[in-house]
Amino acid sequence: MASAAPSVQVGKATYHEPSGLSRSWAWIKRFARKRTFGFVAGVFCLFILLIGVGAGTGLLTPYDPTAVHGADRLLPMGSSSLDGTRYYLLGTDEYGRDVFSRLMKGAQLSLYFSIGVTAFSMSIGSTLGLMSAYFGGKFDLILSASWMPCRPSRSWSSRSRWSRSWAPGS
Repeated sequence: MASAAPSVQVGKATYHEPSGLSRSWAWIKRFARKRTFGFVAGVFCLFILLIGVGAGTGLLTPYDPTAVHGADRLLPMGSSSLDGTRYYLLGTDEYGRDVFSRLMKGAQLSLYFSIGVTAFSMSIGSTLGLMSAYFGGKFDLILSASWMPCRPSRSWSSRSRWSRSWAPGS
């Protein structure tokens, strides 16, 4: 049996100690009032995390993105299947596949690919940067010179024909 929150009697009034959950909500409200930008940024990051997890696990796809339903081909947005068992938020394509499920599957693949490429690039860059900082001297000079052609130069972009044709006053 759960015990009630402790209470304090002051005069004729009885004050109850807040529970752990109400103290947490009070802290969140106080944080939101004092640091509004931080609170909004935190909520946005939490929202992005939930969308990423939902897209990554397939929880947001209502139907199989590769399932073909020939009778439901080219249905408009917000329509139901002909037998009434499925609802298509973004309609169907020419093979009767759910467009919303296919869009979410594409977002999942893009998310995986972008995270993988970013992690790979960061590991290579961090390794080379740490080696350059540790060894220094000629190693740093050679490493920096070898990466120089990979960086775009400012003079190249300002001399291109496209930038001159769109420059103000030309």
